[in-house]
Amino acid sequence: MYELRPNFLRDTYELRFTHLRESLRGLSVGDQPPREQAAGLPVKLSAGADLLHKYQTEWSEIHKQSEENAHQAQVVDSMIARLHHTCEKQSLEIVRMSTALANLPQLIDSVQLLMDQIASLQGLFEEVETGVLRLEDMIEIQELQEKQLEHRFQFALYKEKKLSELESLKGT
Repeated sequence: MYELRPNFLRDTYELRFTHLRESLRGLSVGDQPPREQAAGLPVKLSAGADLLHKYQTEWSEIHKQSEENAHQAQVVDSMIARLHHTCEKQSLEIVRMSTALANLPQLIDSVQLLMDQIASLQGLFEEVETGVLRLEDMIEIQELQEKQLEHRFQFALYKEKKLSELESLKGT
């Protein structure tokens, strides 16, 4: 993935202006071979000064616009960097959501399995509850039978005691 460096555009503009400035400095009036003066025509020395002033003024304007462009490029560069950062964050979020969505069928299957197990456990709990109620009934019946047996035993003892008293009264 291409990654923007901070100040990339500004550095590029500055490098180009430096090259342009150096190439203009390399040019000098003395480099040209001297021209022969036309016979009898006066030489106008200020003609070159006007031309030089015109080019200096244009160069100054170009330089000023270049500085403005460099500033605007820096602003655009920072906006692009912020946009790039935002896009990276959103890309990571999309990957995270995609992973979560890919795992969703497994999660649904696991939840369904748990629901089936809960239903099975509910059936087992109902069976255990029914068994506990039957056990309680059987314990209650057992206790009643034991009390009944105890009462019969007490009654048999009481009956024997009374019969023995009756025998002793008859025998006397």
